[in-house]
Amino acid sequence: MDHQLSPKIQEALDHVKRADEAMIEAQANQTPSCFQTAKIWLETAQQSVHDVGEGMSEEEKKHIHHAKEYLRHLHETQAALQDTRYD
Repeated sequence: MDHQLSPKIQEALDHVKRADEAMIEAQANQTPSCFQTAKIWLETAQQSVHDVGEGMSEEEKKHIHHAKEYLRHLHETQAALQDTRYD
């Protein structure tokens, strides 16, 4: 059961979701524009998660922890995509 999240946390989670969707699109299409869009969304999500700050509830901390772990995964995916693009 999700409790009401603060708007700043919800926005950060939405950015992570959008970064994920953009990364999937970049993997599927393998075009420079899709890769650039994924990179921008990943940077935006990273900044949003970083900007959340202090004063979170335990539920919000769990969400942000999962978002950080997922961002780590997306960065790894981005690096792998970049390696294959330039091989």
